[in-house]
Amino acid sequence: MSKNMLIVDDSRFSRLSLRKVVTGAFEGWAIEDAADGEEALAIAARMPFDVVFIDYNMPGDDGLTVGKKLRLLQPQARLAMVTANVQGSLAEEVRANGIHFIPKPVTTENIVAFLTQEVP
Repeated sequence: MSKNMLIVDDSRFSRLSLRKVVTGAFEGWAIEDAADGEEALAIAARMPFDVVFIDYNMPGDDGLTVGKKLRLLQPQARLAMVTANVQGSLAEEVRANGIHFIPKPVTTENIVAFLTQEVP
């Protein structure tokens, strides 16, 4: 079954890397990407997503703020914060908002495990 995914990261390399992991592990996924929260929210307003990966450190709104806004637009979507900022307080706040926390560097194994477990 086809799934829709959105990748929100200001790093083009990170967006392409995550796309490569997902397309290498799963068939039939439609993947959109955005370089910042504003672009992500515009895309999410016109298209439903099963899963959204969000970087924390981006221009404009940080990833947690973007995640909260996306949650209002798309309550059905599984959200995952991908960040090198692994402070315990941030991880706790991310999880308290119903967002899965994935520390960088991201591995193929932890992305595939998250998608397999969280996106039926």
